[in-house]
Amino acid sequence: MLVYTDAAFFPALDYLDFRQEGHRLEFKETEDPSSGLEYKGVVYNEMKGAMSNPGDAFLHRMSENLFKKA
Repeated sequence: MLVYTDAAFFPALDYLDFRQEGHRLEFKETEDPSSGLEYKGVVYNEMKGAMSNPGDAFLHRMSENLFKKA
């Protein structure tokens, strides 16, 4: 209980924790601006990996259809 309350009420947050981007656009070739843009970023790559599993995608869609919001 002490660990959870300490983390909830006295989080060890740093300024740099809020400076991390969710996604960004970068050139495919960093030195060539005509090479086109692509999405990159920590959160973007994590979500791309989580959503690329066909089984997870199927269960997510099935749950959406079974438990539709009124």
